[in-house]
This record gives sequence, C-alpha cells and structure tokens, in this order.
Amino acid sequence: MLRGKLIYIFIFVSFFSFGQQRGKMLLASIQQASGGGSTVPVVESFTQTIYTSGTNTMTANKPTGVVSGDFLLVIQSNSTASDNAQYDDTSDPVGWTFGGEFGDTTSDVHSAYYYKTSDGTEGASFDFSLGALGATSPGYIVCIRISGVHTTPIGTVGTVSQGVGTSVVVPEITTANANSLALYTVTTDGSDMAPFSVSGTGWSEGDEIDSSINGAGGAEGAWGTKDMPTAGLTGSPTVSWTVSDGYLGWLIEIRSE
Repeated sequence: MLRGKLIYIFIFVSFFSFGQQRGKMLLASIQQASGGGSTVPVVESFTQTIYTSGTNTMTANKPTGVVSGDFLLVIQSNSTASDNAQYDDTSDPVGWTFGGEFGDTTSDVHSAYYYKTSDGTEGASFDFSLGALGATSPGYIVCIRISGVHTTPIGTVGTVSQGVGTSVVVPEITTANANSLALYTVTTDGSDMAPFSVSGTGWSEGDEIDSSINGAGGAEGAWGTKDMPTAGLTGSPTVSWTVSDGYLGWLIEIRSE
C-alpha cells in the first residue's frame, strides 16, 4: 500500500514538474514573440536643411533610396525663448504623425519630431509648419530614413533634459523590445556650438547640424544612435559642444519589424 502511494506521488510530482517546465517554455516563447524583430533597424540615409532667417515653414527633403515600408523620422528645431509650445499636430503633412515637442525659456530652443512609414508614393519634400503656435525664428529640419522598423515604430520615449552648459547627459530609457534602435537628439541655442561629440558605451553620432551661417539667433544640433539587441537600459549618452548656451536633448526607441 505504501509502495502504491509512493508511485502515485512520483507520477504527480513528475507531471507537475513537466507542467511547470512547459509553462516556462510557453512563457519564454510568448516573451520572445513579443520582444521585437530579428535585427536592429538601420539608418540608411538622411537630409538636413538649415534656415538662416526666421520662418514658419521648414521643408524636409526626402532622403535617397526611400522605398515602401521605410521609416521616416523628422526632427524640427528652432531658436525661441518661450515656455509656450511652438508646434502642434494641425499642420502636419498628410500621412505624418506628430510625436511631441520639448523646449522652454531656459534652453531658448524648441524641438519636435514627426514620423511616418513610407508607402513609396511620397513626393521629393515635405513642408512642416510651426502652426498657429510657433514664433518665426531660424532653425533646422532633419529627415532620417531607417529600414527594418515595426509598423508600430515608436517604443519608449524619454524625458527631456534642458538647461545651459557645454554638455548634456541625455536621460537614459528602458527599451521595451529586443533589437530596438535607440536614438538621441540634442538641440543647442546659437550658431557657435559645433563641433559636437558623444561619449557613452555603444553610442555613435549620426550627424551634426552646424548652422554657423544663420547668426547668433539660430540653432545647432546633433543626433546619434545605439543598437539595443536586448531590451533594457540604454545608458545615457553625454553630448558635448564648444560654447556654453541653452540646450535640450532626449531619447526615443525605434522598434524593429
């Protein structure tokens, strides 16, 4: 009788252990399936346009090689000493999504981002207005073409760091998906900031916007990226420049397909 009970207990424990293991395997499968694509998105090409005088409308030129399914990210910045929002979503070109805006009187600059997934039929350029909110002031606009991006492209968006100085430690984010691309953008007040540099494990500069031709009232900036094969903390890139002045910077996660 005791032997029969022992056999029964052994069978029950074995079945329970198998069930637990199967549950763990199923959970791992679900986590992997929802964790992102198989490769990190790739920056393929980009354009930038600098405005030497005040304007309410900035034109982003389409980067080379855009095909249907490519992700297009626009960063628009201007030099404005205001706590009031400068951009809104009422003046986006058709098909674009307004992601958000940062800026205040301390930084003396404002910056916003917009994005879309290309359908392959876009024209050669896109006009972005500051809308009814914005003041007319010089600045720049950047358009970045990225391949291998999810149909829901934006993951975690970081908090902004704003202030005055010769560098900014851009607040890190926690990516929620495997094989994401983390991208920082920094805007500075004035036309004498360049060159820029970035430090921090895994971070590399994509490009600088050197607007020395647009006078002291302009804005300069830089952006860069870090591959995130696994989800987690990105670490904070430290972006530096040459002259102390207002700045702002933040990070976003671009998800893989």
